[in-house]
Amino acid sequence: MGTKQELSEAKRELNKLKDASSSSSQTQSGAIQGLQQQLEENQLALDAAQSATVNCQTQLQGMQQKLVAKDLLIKTKLEPFKVIQNGLNQQNRSLRTIRNDINALLTANPAVKLTQWLDKDELILSFDNKDLFSSTSRSISSSGREILYQLAGLLKKYPSVYIDINGHMPATSAIKENWKNSTRKTLSVLYTLSQKGILQDRIRVIAYGQFNPIVAESDPLASQKNSRTEIILHYQNMELLKLVPTK
Repeated sequence: MGTKQELSEAKRELNKLKDASSSSSQTQSGAIQGLQQQLEENQLALDAAQSATVNCQTQLQGMQQKLVAKDLLIKTKLEPFKVIQNGLNQQNRSLRTIRNDINALLTANPAVKLTQWLDKDELILSFDNKDLFSSTSRSISSSGREILYQLAGLLKKYPSVYIDINGHMPATSAIKENWKNSTRKTLSVLYTLSQKGILQDRIRVIAYGQFNPIVAESDPLASQKNSRTEIILHYQNMELLKLVPTK
């Protein structure tokens, strides 16, 4: 009897162990399945993140390419204006050099009298008419001729510079007479410059008569100040203007 009872208890213990083992296996299997499911979910999330990263990189590359293309387009459109600006800067430097040359001429020749200044893209030389012309005529005086000859010699070094000769008269005579005098005086200056090799196709003459005074006629010195001849030095910018885009 004792042996049967012991055997029965042993069987019960064995069954308990089997049940415990089965339960443990089920628990382990459930845990493994849970881990596998979590791993799959994590993998899906990682794949989605990688896909989003690739899309962002693609968009970023596209934006960078667009920015590079836009930058190139802007540079291409600005290039003509840079060339124009460089050309204008070079012209301005040239006019400053001429001004310095004229200052040197004035220092070496105190008898030469003129006022000069830079105005935007022009170098303006202003002479009192009494320093250029004979007091009793419209002819260039001997001292005036010497002044213009020296100026012509200097300007021959700058063949690209164009020359405007502007004649001005005070309102002390009849209007018609002032037109005549300002016209003939500017032509006299033109002829004198051309005698020293200045090509006449570089020169333009403008007669203002009495209609462009620098001081009012009520000024006590109006007769002297408004009687003047201006020689304006400048560059023709037609070639630079051709660089301006039409669209």
